[in-house]
Amino acid sequence: MMVILLAEATALTDSASPEVVEAFTRERAAVVPQCCWSAWGGEAACGGYPASSSRGACNTDWARACSTNGECPAPPEPAPSGPTPGPPTPVPPKPSPPLPPVPPRGPRGVELLGYIENWVNVKWWDNDVPGNCLMGCMEPGPYLSSIAPYSSVNYGFAFLVQHPNPDQVGCGTNAPAGPCPVWDGENIYLAEAGMQGSHLVDGTTTVEGSSPGGVAIAEVVRMARQHPNGPKRAKITLGGWSDYARLATVGNAQKAAKLMAKAVQVTFADGVDLDFEHMTDFDTFAGDREFEVRGRGG
Repeated sequence: MMVILLAEATALTDSASPEVVEAFTRERAAVVPQCCWSAWGGEAACGGYPASSSRGACNTDWARACSTNGECPAPPEPAPSGPTPGPPTPVPPKPSPPLPPVPPRGPRGVELLGYIENWVNVKWWDNDVPGNCLMGCMEPGPYLSSIAPYSSVNYGFAFLVQHPNPDQVGCGTNAPAGPCPVWDGENIYLAEAGMQGSHLVDGTTTVEGSSPGGVAIAEVVRMARQHPNGPKRAKITLGGWSDYARLATVGNAQKAAKLMAKAVQVTFADGVDLDFEHMTDFDTFAGDREFEVRGRGG
């Protein structure tokens, strides 16, 4: 082994710089502890044996006496050539992108308003979650695209009539006219009375137990508030072309107001849009107070 090491050191000396040779020989000496009795060989062996010594001494620590190689300790690890690197500097997190600006309003707060029809670009009950999309859920992509130009949207339609008919024109018994009943005072509808989930709100509706329609409108409101172009207001429209029901009494107007307030509460909407389109059709009813009632109820 010693002969091989010396041969390696000699070959390295012939072809490398003095600094490389010194590093090589120190490294080899460090890994071959020996008990020396005289000076012989190079630095890797006993070449550094003290001339004044007459006993066995370790080539890794000449002050240490020895009788066998096993008594000689390994040399200490060499000191690092440069300063000890510290922990890496943490990379600061990227800042969150700024929120988009709120769509501009007119000089006096004018809104650009769009109506959302709850039968266009919707999906119906298409999974196994009970009640999910029972009254239709807006498809996010088309919905967000369609409301992009507006600062406020109205979801339509919630209504008072139990049997909406978009083909009805006026009050009467002969088509296209049809019935104009007094509202039942109990329910706000999103579909034909009697259909599962047709009630948006009624006397039993609570925040904890909202209706399928309430959940669907709440999603419309949520997506409007989180629109990529900036937050938008969202309201619920009550009435519409199909709604020929009459309030008829102040008491009914107050009931409707309370139920719509509950609808706002369960959907987080920004308010209610009253879209009463057929008031002139009610002026033929004897003793009817519809104009007064709607003015006080709205």
